[in-house]
Amino acid sequence: MRRSQPSTNSSTKTISTTDRLKAFREKCGIIETSSAPVKSKTITLRQELIKYETFDKNEQSFASFWKKYVNLLPQLSNMARRYGSVPASSVPCESSFSIANHIVRKTRTSLTPKNLKYSLFLKDKM
Repeated sequence: MRRSQPSTNSSTKTISTTDRLKAFREKCGIIETSSAPVKSKTITLRQELIKYETFDKNEQSFASFWKKYVNLLPQLSNMARRYGSVPASSVPCESSFSIANHIVRKTRTSLTPKNLKYSLFLKDKM
């Protein structure tokens, strides 16, 4: 018995190669400009920063801006929520000054401002 093999011509190979290249680009998150834009499932922080730069941030308050764009900029909105909030009490601030006063005492006058900054940061985060 003789098997029949499908005939392949050069146009079929070109199409399949093009399709494979397109699939590879989609998996890498590369959007082709000549065809319809392909949405990436996850957007990188760098792409979010580029999008953020295009928005007009002066027309609204900090909170309303992030509520409006929470779905478009999920990683940045999480960072804004975490680092952009004001503490409800003055205890953390007073504690920081107390720790700074303890670290910068007369016996440690050779401590550079840079090392002091890092020491306070580490003390606060640990």
